[in-house]
Amino acid sequence: MEFVYPILIFVVMGIVFGVLLVVISKVFAVKTDERAVQITEALPGANCGACGYAGCADYADAIVNKGAPMNACLPGGANAAAAIGDIMGVSVTASERMVPVLHCNGTCEATNRKFTFDGVQSCT
Repeated sequence: MEFVYPILIFVVMGIVFGVLLVVISKVFAVKTDERAVQITEALPGANCGACGYAGCADYADAIVNKGAPMNACLPGGANAAAAIGDIMGVSVTASERMVPVLHCNGTCEATNRKFTFDGVQSCT
């Protein structure tokens, strides 16, 4: 009989705290736009920042809430732009493909030397 009361107390406390946690989770729930979640799933998930945002989720949020361009995802290309357009209900053309160009010819002789540190010459 001496173990029954402590067990009952813990069972009642568990039920009360469980109900409180459910109520608190409903009160403080963060509402997200379903379109942002769908756009995040449509993006390649590289989180590369080539679009100008911190990652794919940030870019998706910017599209939905801030009117960011829908064709800024370079790794996703035309497929991602089309999927985003379908989710947002507009037509989107893919952005122009960019190719990096090295202008300094890759040698120190082709550029001006800026400084020398411990005998090692550095360009640019």
